[in-house]
Amino acid sequence: MKSSYVLDALSAAFFALAALPSVAQPVSNLKFPKPDAPPKLIDGTCGTATYPKAAEQAGHEGVVLLLLTISNQGVVTGAEVVRSSKSAILDTESRFIAAQCRFVPALKDGKAVYSQKTREFVWRLETVAPAASGASGGG
Repeated sequence: MKSSYVLDALSAAFFALAALPSVAQPVSNLKFPKPDAPPKLIDGTCGTATYPKAAEQAGHEGVVLLLLTISNQGVVTGAEVVRSSKSAILDTESRFIAAQCRFVPALKDGKAVYSQKTREFVWRLETVAPAASGASGGG
């Protein structure tokens, strides 16, 4: 029974990492001009989050802060853990959820541009799924 939870966690980690495109350097090292209008999350695009079984069984809770790189098409092209929940399972699941999100891209001089935005995921066992919030740069 216990090995199935480990397998679930390993599968989730594999698919989460596979969902994110590889970036040659950490997204925090990338520099983008400050946009005139920040990227805005398109409601309902992040999918439905479920508490990972292995994290639930282990009693893992925490807050994950991600730095997202968002393309000029509104697609998440990178998600770096800026502040860990201290649970690799929850950190990975947060990255997986973020990779599914779509944004109205940031604008600079009227043109869609690449940008970065932080998002926070709060994982508490009393909740069914994490509460995600935009920690900077608008909705």
